[in-house]
Amino acid sequence: MSAVSSVIASLLAFKLYERYLGKSLYGLVQTALILVGLLPQFDGGFRLVINRRLLAGAEPAERRRLVDFAQILYSWGALAAGLIGLVVLGLYSLGPSARAVGEPRSFYLALGTLGALAVLASAQAQLLTGLGRQQQLFVLNAAGAWTYLGLLWILLQSGQRLWAFPLAQLGLLGGTAIVAWGLARRDLPGLRLLDFRWDEARGVRFRELWREAAPAFVCQLVMLVLYAGDAVVAAVLLPGTGASEVVFAARLFTMLRQTLQSADEAIWPRLAAGAAGAAQTSASLVRINAVLYGVVMTVAGVTLPQFAGYYVPGLKPAAWVLWLFAVRYLITGLGSQPAYYLYGHGRFGQLARHLGLELVVAVVLSCFFAPTHAAAGVAAGFALATLFGVAVPLPWAYAAAATLRPGAHFRAVWLRAIPAAAISAGLCWLLLPHAKGWLATMLVGAGVTLLVLGGFVVLAWWRAGRSSQGKVDVRGLASHF
Repeated sequence: MSAVSSVIASLLAFKLYERYLGKSLYGLVQTALILVGLLPQFDGGFRLVINRRLLAGAEPAERRRLVDFAQILYSWGALAAGLIGLVVLGLYSLGPSARAVGEPRSFYLALGTLGALAVLASAQAQLLTGLGRQQQLFVLNAAGAWTYLGLLWILLQSGQRLWAFPLAQLGLLGGTAIVAWGLARRDLPGLRLLDFRWDEARGVRFRELWREAAPAFVCQLVMLVLYAGDAVVAAVLLPGTGASEVVFAARLFTMLRQTLQSADEAIWPRLAAGAAGAAQTSASLVRINAVLYGVVMTVAGVTLPQFAGYYVPGLKPAAWVLWLFAVRYLITGLGSQPAYYLYGHGRFGQLARHLGLELVVAVVLSCFFAPTHAAAGVAAGFALATLFGVAVPLPWAYAAAATLRPGAHFRAVWLRAIPAAAISAGLCWLLLPHAKGWLATMLVGAGVTLLVLGGFVVLAWWRAGRSSQGKVDVRGLASHF
């Protein structure tokens, strides 16, 4: 429900973007916000390592030492992020698109300084995962999405225009940091929000954790740049409207991906902790994701061109751009649980190697296609690049790690995804001509999604009933998907 709430808030935000910004300004502002959002990810891999140790059941005194060290580390990291943000957004303000808008450089510098608060807020929120408070984290994320939407609407209504974005970000990030810190203090009384005490003992701890954090950091860095890279590449290679098409499509499909991968995100801490039944749940999610992504990404690819034309005509990307994003995120979705399986088992080097190759190929192909095909060229470059990373090599590595036969894994995935996609596409193309308006188009997409997914659930229920003499529970249903 948290993910669905965030999606609804984001869809409403698109109406604000169209009304107050327009297509060219939308790409400019969103790319700047993406750059600020990247800064918390440059955490050196320490948060992941610390959370893995917390989840693995470190004894209480060691848990407290780990958390106190993290608070010190991210206090200094926040200062560094603020300085880096100033430099990065200052350079961004020198670009031709930014200069054409005519906003003072102070706008970009204000956004850049928010990098410090972004790091602090992210550190406190991610600490909740290590403390086993994931449900509270999901609620906090949903509340943050609505808070940001409300602040943005009030500020835009009051005539703040572009300045509404740094001010709304200030409210969101500040609120997230304070609330998450308060929740963590329930488990850790006296926990400091900011702590700059550094001594030799902390230096020893830093060097000890760095040996494990370094490969995790490389992995996080590659994943981060890969999934934010399309918008950044488009901002560099394309004029304002072309970049906005890519940014808008990327935002739409990122929302879908984040919603669908909620279960994948929830299972990796259990894998890291070696919880009973976690491996079986992971295997079931691989098959469920094949159906889920096959349906949802196909429905999105077919309906979004018509939906965007009705809902936000001023921001609408070309249909080809949306179709290519749908293909990319379908393939990415099929590799989601394999990636989280490797992530949960600490196989960061494998992940970084496969996704790093995908990133390099994506940038090269985008540079090749963009001059002649604009936004569709960037989308095509990143879609084709999945063949070099998440489509084949990464699932192959997963099969080896999970002691599965690669051929059996690929058959299990694609023999579910292809029929799900074909049925969904056929129903959408049959019904869409009768949908007039954005609401009718959305209802067609939702209806087809529920109908096809419901059909697969009924099929799984029937298979589970046959193998268990009619006694079916949730675990049994999932294992027969």
